[in-house]
Amino acid sequence: MPTTSRLLLAPLILLAAPLDAAPPPPDGAAARAQARVCFDRRGAPGVEACRQALALGLTGDRAALVQRSLTLKLAALGRWGEAVQAYQDLVLLRPLDPEAHLRLGEALLHFQGRAEDAAAALREALRLDPDNGRAQAAVGVALHALGHNEDAVHAFEEALRLDPAVLDGRPATRAVYEAAQRGEKWPAAEGEGAR
Repeated sequence: MPTTSRLLLAPLILLAAPLDAAPPPPDGAAARAQARVCFDRRGAPGVEACRQALALGLTGDRAALVQRSLTLKLAALGRWGEAVQAYQDLVLLRPLDPEAHLRLGEALLHFQGRAEDAAAALREALRLDPDNGRAQAAVGVALHALGHNEDAVHAFEEALRLDPAVLDGRPATRAVYEAAQRGEKWPAAEGEGAR
């Protein structure tokens, strides 16, 4: 169809849309009910329920909770790209929430190996919450992935100063810290042992 014909039909298409097709009111009963379904369902049905709840016009804290639930459901399904996008959407909903930035940074780092982008998100989390040892340790992991071992060690030391237990229960993060202290990559490439 020529461009001119499409332009002439555009107003007709708009007129054909039902007048009552306005978006539902924010946080209406249907959106709240769908949010409950989102929280209850697992797997792909849970993902779809969360997306439907968001499409129905949730706002504020309720929208952020559904968005966070969506991120977790996508990650559990191994849908890494969609999970990262959902975390980016969460940051848009909650730009001043350090936890949203922290989770985005961790997702970028661990789901997609995007250490530079992760470091930026993690630094924003720290700007919003300078005493967050977990975010500081995550910065250390990102810096190590970028090959900045000395800076990574400083980040880990600051994380431990902020929270002496930050590496407890995080053996991989502790291994990255120890590798950075030795100036080695972690995990070591196959065939390379610890020196």
